[in-house]
This record gives sequence, C-alpha cells and structure tokens, in this order.
Amino acid sequence: MNVQGLHLFNFAPTASQNLLSQHAIAVGGPDNTTVFFAGSNRTTNSIILLCNGISFAIQIAVLLIIGAYADFGSFRPNILIALSLVAFGIGFGWLGVHKEDQWMTGLGLYIVGLIAYQLCLTYWTAAFPGLARNTRALRDEARKYESGEISREQYEFTDSMKRNEISNTAFYIQSLGEILILAVIVGIMFGVGVNESEQKNNWGLSVLIAFATGVWLLLALPWFALEKKRPGQDPGMNIVIAGFWQLYRAVTQIWQLKQSFFYLIGKFGPQDSLWSVWSWWFTLK
Repeated sequence: MNVQGLHLFNFAPTASQNLLSQHAIAVGGPDNTTVFFAGSNRTTNSIILLCNGISFAIQIAVLLIIGAYADFGSFRPNILIALSLVAFGIGFGWLGVHKEDQWMTGLGLYIVGLIAYQLCLTYWTAAFPGLARNTRALRDEARKYESGEISREQYEFTDSMKRNEISNTAFYIQSLGEILILAVIVGIMFGVGVNESEQKNNWGLSVLIAFATGVWLLLALPWFALEKKRPGQDPGMNIVIAGFWQLYRAVTQIWQLKQSFFYLIGKFGPQDSLWSVWSWWFTLK
C-alpha cells in the first residue's frame, strides 16, 4: 500500500492557497491579501497557518483517543480502511472544487484531508512491527529466546533491525514510485494546459490530486485484500487509557533517548519552518 503525500499533503495545500489568494484579489483588488475568516480579517498567510494549527490540534485529539488501536487490539486494519476511504473521497472530491468562490470548501478539504492522510500514515506504519514478528528470521529468534539460547536483549535487537529493514524498504520503494508518478504528472499538467489561464491552473491542480488519489487507491486495494489480520499487543488495560499511558511513559522517559529526542526536534522543527515558508511563497505567486 502506497501512502504517499503528493495529493492531500502537497497538492491540496497549493490548490487551497490558490483559491484563497484568488478570492482575496476578487474582493479587494490585485494587491489585497486580506480575507474575512474565523470572525476577523486575516491575511492569507495567517489563514493557512491557522488551518494547519486546526488540523494538527484535531490530529492530537483523535490520536490520544484512538491512537492506541494502532498498536493494541485487532481494530487497526479496519480503522485504516475507514480512514483510507475518507481520504479517497476527499481526493476525488477536489475535482468539484476549482473555482475561487469555493475557497472555504477548499480549506475544509485541506484540513480534513491532511488529518486523514496523517492518520492513514500512522496506522499503515503501525503494521510494520507485526510484519517483522512474523518473518522467518524473527520467528527463529523467538524460538531461540524461548529455549534460552539467546538473551532478551539479543532478541529485541534482531526485532528492531527487522522493523527498520521493513520500514526502510517500504519507504524506499514508495519514493521510487513517487518519481514515476511525478513524471506522469508533468505530462498531465501539459495536457491540461495549466499555463494557459488561472482557471486551467486551478483545474489542473484538482486533476493532479485526483490522479494521485487514484494511484493510492489502486495500490491500497491489494493491501486491504491480502493483509492478514494479526492482533496487536495486549495493553493490559482499557485500550483508550493505554494511549494516555503511552504518552505519560514517553514524557517521563524521553531523556533516556536523548539522541532520538534531538533528532525529532531537528527533523520536525526545520520541516515545519520550511513548510511555513513554502506556504508563504506560493501565496505570493
């Protein structure tokens, strides 16, 4: 299954910003960047950043409630299918949103689409530990551990390496696939004639989102049909409470993994900053 972010994570923000900027110009002239939104006049940049904040806040709330289902119990595949259907609907829904007076609908699709994409990514990658535990190599290691031939530390090391191998292979293949998709997308852009007019540019972005969604759908169907429903771990407590328990353990033990902690700061800090700059630049285009 290819959970790539070309559509809801990359093209959808661009499409929504295009419609928002065009609406600002339509109501206030070519130099206007202010739109009435959420009870007050705001610049287009602040509206996009506010939408990002709303999206991430909802993601945090949802993951705190149902996030534990990614690791525990047997509901993960069903939740992933449901979230994927939502994402598919939003992706194809962009075909009907490509005019500047639909800017609020575009922002709504952007917010909900980003939530759906990030949750799909979470529940997809949560399948990797189960896949690792069921490989021949790790089953052999489990038998050795049960018979006392190896220690718990040796078994966990092999488990960690196998998880990393599966994860890296999945994202490596995904990245190669994205290169092919992007090559096709260039042809679609020329075919639609996105440089001919503002309207065709809007329509072209909607087509690109729908095309990438279609690729995701085609690659997801075999996963949904063939994935074995392997149960997750037993949390030993109510599964909703388990999510908050995991958060508490992460906060209290985070300094035991200082390298990972600083890696996350280094990764997501600059990433969010670059995202804000990228959003700002496209608003000016």
